[in-house]
Amino acid sequence: AVGLGSADRIRLNVRAGHPGIEARSRTAEPNRGTWQTVMVALRRASRRFHRRAAMTTIREYESGLSRQLLAGLSGVRGLRLYGITDPAQVHRRVPTFAFTIEGRHPRAVCEALDRVGISAWHGNYYARETTIRLGLEETGGMVRIGAVHYTTREEVERLCAALRSIAATGSAG
Repeated sequence: AVGLGSADRIRLNVRAGHPGIEARSRTAEPNRGTWQTVMVALRRASRRFHRRAAMTTIREYESGLSRQLLAGLSGVRGLRLYGITDPAQVHRRVPTFAFTIEGRHPRAVCEALDRVGISAWHGNYYARETTIRLGLEETGGMVRIGAVHYTTREEVERLCAALRSIAATGSAG
């Protein structure tokens, strides 16, 4: 039997020179089929394998971006990061970061980033109770940035440089 995951199993039977194919699924009884049955099951298995491999690659890349962002954000004077900040724990978070910069309104930070072509968001992100408990609701909430699998390392460095400039001068460029 060729194992194709928990949903599909294929068994090739050869009897007196007559190949038979038996396909099983979790929801059906054994089904004698053709090579097309095998090809469909193999195609499904291939898709599952490649999807898992792709997701693993994306997770690893985004973890690297998270570590780079944590390092870069730690170098911004007056920046306070909310959430998991330990680089050894990036597997416990997504590469989205919420922060404040001392003396800078979150909206002003986002506007300065926008002027240099960097997208960021400000406010409470529908987590009003959280920003109230953190004492941030009255001061505009937080800035939120995120990295995804198509974000480059150069873009992360450009963001961190812009934030260092905003912290120092109020302007990103």
